[in-house]
Amino acid sequence: DPCRLDALADLLDVVGSIEIGSIAYECFDCGLYHFDDHIIPETVRPSELYEGFADHGKAEILILTSLARSAFPAVRFITNDLVEGFTTRECGGATRYSFERIVGRAGSEFKNGENISLYDVNEAVNTFLPASLFEVRKDSGIFTIRVSSPDFTNEIGQRIKDFLRQLNPNSFQMIESSVVADIEVCNVPAGELSNGPAKRFFLVNNAKYKSCAE
Repeated sequence: DPCRLDALADLLDVVGSIEIGSIAYECFDCGLYHFDDHIIPETVRPSELYEGFADHGKAEILILTSLARSAFPAVRFITNDLVEGFTTRECGGATRYSFERIVGRAGSEFKNGENISLYDVNEAVNTFLPASLFEVRKDSGIFTIRVSSPDFTNEIGQRIKDFLRQLNPNSFQMIESSVVADIEVCNVPAGELSNGPAKRFFLVNNAKYKSCAE
């Protein structure tokens, strides 16, 4: 159906960074994402920035420099976004910085509308359930804190959320405005956690990445 093809071509997928703004857009001609002209992108392997951080597949951490920002200039800003297929290629008669997909995040923050520090999550859990094992998942847009503790109750789960609300008011404002999904806090058996007794892992889009904070 030619009409349907035209309609799909009118839908442009734009990639943005909270700190920098719009950074890239989908190219229908080559199937990759092209960076905006004012962006100079770089990538590094996660293990180059975080000691002990295991590399996973071909994912690399995206670093951005913007030539357009007059306020809060961005020079080699480490986004902690993990991208695959970063390259330069000819498209439309010009050489473009491009990548195939964003597959998750590294480092000490999750994004749920706004950044949420994993150090804040650690403090929240340990304030109400000291020394409890936990992990954080971000899958299908749902930010879930999975705790393993015999002392867990729904009331404590709510206290953990309220603690995070005080530390991350911007993210919770987006939750209340239905821009992003609410944070979930639940209790699971220790055997269902992905981490061992001395490690904590943070799962993004079904891919497992070890936090640099343990």
